[in-house]
Amino acid sequence: MKIKILIVDDNKDTRDIIGHLADATSKGQPTEILYASNLAEAKKQTEEHDPHLTFLDLNLGDATVEQTLAYISMCQPPVIVVSGLSPNQIMSSGKTLLAECYIAGAEDYIQKATDRFLQLQAEWMKVILRKYTGVENGKQII
Repeated sequence: MKIKILIVDDNKDTRDIIGHLADATSKGQPTEILYASNLAEAKKQTEEHDPHLTFLDLNLGDATVEQTLAYISMCQPPVIVVSGLSPNQIMSSGKTLLAECYIAGAEDYIQKATDRFLQLQAEWMKVILRKYTGVENGKQII
């Protein structure tokens, strides 16, 4: 089974870095990396390819943070928010951005340019590989 990973970010360099890391942590499992540079493309990729995991930037050129949060709530696969915005930023609702992401259905929030960025992305790749292939650390577990 080919694992499909959707990476949504308006910065090409960031898309490329996340895509490379996702591919490198796939432990040799067939992986298809899909890319979108805005919310409209993300919706199209989701409809056409039904990804198993989505890494999603909140601050996209064609959508507000609130519109991006609404997209998260309609996604079936796990969504990992990857943003340069502080998770402690207060939104118009009075809640933190982190709380709003979890309320919308995000599985996790990774702040860009932090030490935990690479570690968390690798952990999520392990979760997806284990769930959809039954392989962990190169060994069949299911």
